[in-house]
Amino acid sequence: MPNNALLFHTEVRWLSTGKVLKCVFMLCDELKMFFNQKARPQFEALFSDKSELQKIAYLVDIFAILNELNLSFQGPNAACLDFSEKIGSFQMKLQLWQRKLDENKICMLPTLSAFFEEHNIEPDKRITMIISVKEHLLMFADEISSYFPNLPDTPFAVARSPFTVKVEDVPEKAQEEFIELINSDAVRTDFSIMPVTKFWIKCLQSYPVLSETVLHLLPFPTTYPCEIGFSSLLVIKSKYRSSLVVEDDLHCALAKTSSRISDLVRKKQSQPLY
Repeated sequence: MPNNALLFHTEVRWLSTGKVLKCVFMLCDELKMFFNQKARPQFEALFSDKSELQKIAYLVDIFAILNELNLSFQGPNAACLDFSEKIGSFQMKLQLWQRKLDENKICMLPTLSAFFEEHNIEPDKRITMIISVKEHLLMFADEISSYFPNLPDTPFAVARSPFTVKVEDVPEKAQEEFIELINSDAVRTDFSIMPVTKFWIKCLQSYPVLSETVLHLLPFPTTYPCEIGFSSLLVIKSKYRSSLVVEDDLHCALAKTSSRISDLVRKKQSQPLY
């Protein structure tokens, strides 16, 4: 299996956890041979037991799903608005998957499904595993609901689509500004061509009370800046360019201001070789 980069695993990063787990599952035969050569029967047995391997296959799938959800939160313009929509969609997917599991369908878990077919798992053992998966997804759905309870739709609707909201649904202190906003053709034009975050920042001066209410929903909800730092560090800390002190390099890599290399070079005198 080709691997182009070393995976830096840390306990706080879902992405690395899922990728490392996938690598372990794909290399289970090699790991089994390795533990056999090292006389570690307890670990060799883990990669020989199909009941344990199918659990790992399920974990590969569930971590892949979580990684996909995590990646959908990332980006320089990610906001709580997008976050709430995607969490709601994910909760509905969990409900859909539970209904499919009731019908013994596991198409949403490709690694586990392929493992069943490749190893000819007996029907009764498949059903036992499917029951375990359903119980886990049910507990997982409860955890998601406890972390992200149902939120009122009106504040998000005002931020996302103000021209479809009734005046009575807007907080009383902002109703007058809201009336002025929805009756402004210039504001309507700006809303149609600008990102939501930039639109409300622009409205902050003209409609301060309404904008302040909405801007509480717009902060970025993820660790995206940290993820950018990890990615930059992976590039900087290569075998061709390794240094114990990387603060200056990271500062240049993560700075939003572009370096004016041409201006800096123009001020220097070149020293040609003779």
